[in-house]
Amino acid sequence: MLCKICNKEYKNLGRHVSTHYRDIQTKSKKMLYFHDTYKEKYDIVYEYLKNKKSANQIAKEITKLFNPFPVQKGDVLNFLKYMNVKKRTTSEAGKVFYKENNVWNKGLTKHDHKSIKKYADSRTGKNNPIYSLSESERKEKVYYWCFKSDCELTEIRCKISKTLKEGYNSGRIKHISETDPEKYKEIHAKMLSGYFDALNNGAIKRQSYTSSYEKRIANILEELDISFVQQKSCNKKYRYDFFLEDFNLYIEFNGDYWHANPNQFNENYYHPHKKILAREIWEYDDVKRVNVINSGYNFLTIWECDVKEFNDQQLKDYIIGIIKNQKHQKHKHNSAGL
Repeated sequence: MLCKICNKEYKNLGRHVSTHYRDIQTKSKKMLYFHDTYKEKYDIVYEYLKNKKSANQIAKEITKLFNPFPVQKGDVLNFLKYMNVKKRTTSEAGKVFYKENNVWNKGLTKHDHKSIKKYADSRTGKNNPIYSLSESERKEKVYYWCFKSDCELTEIRCKISKTLKEGYNSGRIKHISETDPEKYKEIHAKMLSGYFDALNNGAIKRQSYTSSYEKRIANILEELDISFVQQKSCNKKYRYDFFLEDFNLYIEFNGDYWHANPNQFNENYYHPHKKILAREIWEYDDVKRVNVINSGYNFLTIWECDVKEFNDQQLKDYIIGIIKNQKHQKHKHNSAGL
């Protein structure tokens, strides 16, 4: 190969060009030669910083386009270090790729890539570096969470939920119930067993949460002088938000997120809080409905999206409409009986 500095032919040009840079302390002498010789045709620093190309990609392009001598990824990284170019971190490179393609890890997961699965398996359970830490070590390891405000934590949870929702809806992320059904059943059974054991021994208490919408509905029913019971059980199996005895009616108020509204969520959406799929939430809600119907009662579901934009008066009119409809059905039923 011809050296463009001394215009002589050499079998090993990469080794020869280092003689032209004896006074320079760097491991990237052959890259300095390439930079001085081909800068106008191919600027390594520009390609790395402006075009966001990786060191590996630059090395391959140099070898393919000019073939001055074999160029490796390490040669490019050493040259960038000599030029005082701040290297991109893996996370920064990942952000650039995500911005351009809207997927992380080039769209690959542990379910379809051997290397990612190997890494994930190596950090599962006791192999996870956080798992075996003492309480003080764990706090030190994740100390940065202590400095997050409630607003920041809420924002982080929303981002995680949004990413999971998009992944499950698009099919990019697959739930373990699909990839390994037997393993999922085993995990699910252990979780339920642990939960009921904790209830029985008093370690935790069964909590009953009343949403702001349920409180508003309860206030309206009181204004209308309608007798009702909150968190009423049916057949001692399930609890329901409202029971209107005069109308033989059970009412469930379903939040769009917590009950995975079918109009907003895909059946394979994995609920990050309930730890189950959307279709499993629907199946459970339907079992509760059937339990009421089979017991001879009426059942009604109010979805959050139907009343979300209502003010108090509009919500009151909505409840009045439900009551009128139930009275009409009751009168119709009684007339048919006669």
